[in-house]
Amino acid sequence: MRASIRIVDPADGSLAHEVPCAKPDDVRQSVARVRDAQPGWARVAPVEHGALLRSEADAVEAAADRLAVLRTTETGKPLGAARGGVAAGVATRRLGAALVTGKPAAVPGASR
Repeated sequence: MRASIRIVDPADGSLAHEVPCAKPDDVRQSVARVRDAQPGWARVAPVEHGALLRSEADAVEAAADRLAVLRTTETGKPLGAARGGVAAGVATRRLGAALVTGKPAAVPGASR
């Protein structure tokens, strides 16, 4: 049987999630796949990197409420703070896209 990590909701002590632990071979295989993929990723044009980061930001933003609830359930963080954390992650991805493409990005809440 594979070991797992139990994530308990700190608000009520109930089991929120249970996830399998990675085995050493899982980690080695993942690292090998990343190393194998890196040369191809290095050849991807910055504009494509930016498009992928923007797409990721859009996906995270679309799931923001669900992700904030998960964060609250897993950590006990207040929902408003969890929403702020998700928004910060979206802004970071948009900023990364702007940096790799040289195209400015509007970052909500940022001042000039």
